[in-house]
Amino acid sequence: MLCQLELDVNNKKEILFAKSFFSSISFVKEVKILKEKEVTNPVILKRIKNYETGNSKLIPVSLKSLKENFANA
Repeated sequence: MLCQLELDVNNKKEILFAKSFFSSISFVKEVKILKEKEVTNPVILKRIKNYETGNSKLIPVSLKSLKENFANA
């Protein structure tokens, strides 16, 4: 089972303490410090990678039809 814990720490001292503390727990597999607003969702990361490597198919749409679709939703 994979569990994700999110902490809001304000300074480097707190970050180092949290990383050290959670790393010392035997069942904790990995502790990562994320940058602010870093994307971690694997589905989104795969879509970004597919777009960047040209493996995704783009669907052309005009702003007019996009607006109509949202207005009718």
